[in-house]
Amino acid sequence: MRPITIEGEFFTYHSFAHFNRETALALLRRGVTVSAIKRGGQMPNISEDARYRPLLGLPGPVPDGLTVRHVYPPEFHRPANGRLAVILPWEYGFLPVDWVRPLQTEPDEIWVYSNFVRDVFLRSGIPLAKLHVIPCGVEPDLFNPDVPAARLPTRRSFRFLYVGGTRAGGRKGFDLLLRAFFEEFSPREDVCLVIKDFFYGRSTYLDALSRDPSRPEILYLYDEISATQIPGIYRACHCLVHPYRTEGFCLPVAEALACGIPTITSFYGPVPEYANSDMVYFVRGKVREIDPALIGGVRTVGRPFWFEPSLSELREAMRFVYNNYAAAREKARLGSLHLRTYWTWEQVSQQIEQRLAF
Repeated sequence: MRPITIEGEFFTYHSFAHFNRETALALLRRGVTVSAIKRGGQMPNISEDARYRPLLGLPGPVPDGLTVRHVYPPEFHRPANGRLAVILPWEYGFLPVDWVRPLQTEPDEIWVYSNFVRDVFLRSGIPLAKLHVIPCGVEPDLFNPDVPAARLPTRRSFRFLYVGGTRAGGRKGFDLLLRAFFEEFSPREDVCLVIKDFFYGRSTYLDALSRDPSRPEILYLYDEISATQIPGIYRACHCLVHPYRTEGFCLPVAEALACGIPTITSFYGPVPEYANSDMVYFVRGKVREIDPALIGGVRTVGRPFWFEPSLSELREAMRFVYNNYAAAREKARLGSLHLRTYWTWEQVSQQIEQRLAF
């Protein structure tokens, strides 16, 4: 079996780094020879966490192995020796024009998080033989219904939750969630929206909203915390709401479900590949073309598109879970069992190990 070199960030809050950390740990547990080309900085709340200590001493690349490059912006050059797999999510319907030729000629394999992303590559002219679905996962020891809840500074007894970047250019649908929350609930109701923001910078707008007594309560959290503290935030809340317009896998939904937290999300893209309507509340909507300016003006093979969740359905789902929490918890119980059984980092590492045999 070939050794593997993982190239990318390891000790930051970027989702790429999370994937790199968890797959490296799972592969090490399986006895695979793992080396690293580490990019980015080292945030102390992650690099000093005992869970990730084995990754600090990973050696540099070894000859004749498989290099798995998981970076953004993408880099297509081949390593000095061995095979190359590129992990490259892109979720806007068609790939950037400038990526197509290098992807056709440089990497031996292209790994994507979901069939949804694979179809973007196929639609753009990438051969099926090069594409392999290597999903994300959850760590059941960390994300499960028995995790102690974090203590949050709110007196409201029902707490909706959003986890992710609030400045992701509309892709994650946070703007839609905020509108639905403000239109559906009043300041008098016993409800709070907890926002755990990441990566793109603190929002002064959300800081101001959290102090506005004329709105239903918002608890805005941006401070860095240990990666192993995140499950406690899920467990401190009653319903994750993630009405994304497009995603490659959507880890917050998987993690919330693993923790047994009722979840509202979009009926589009990757989530229906690992959860069904017995486990989550889906919000329907329409696929629509978008202005290339929404993805940084990138020229794509075809007109880019994403999903527009129905605002009215989102409001109805939030109100239903608020009023029918016992039923919602039963859905989440089924989702938790499913995710912790079939969608773990251990199973992801098994799929990666199969690729090392080629």
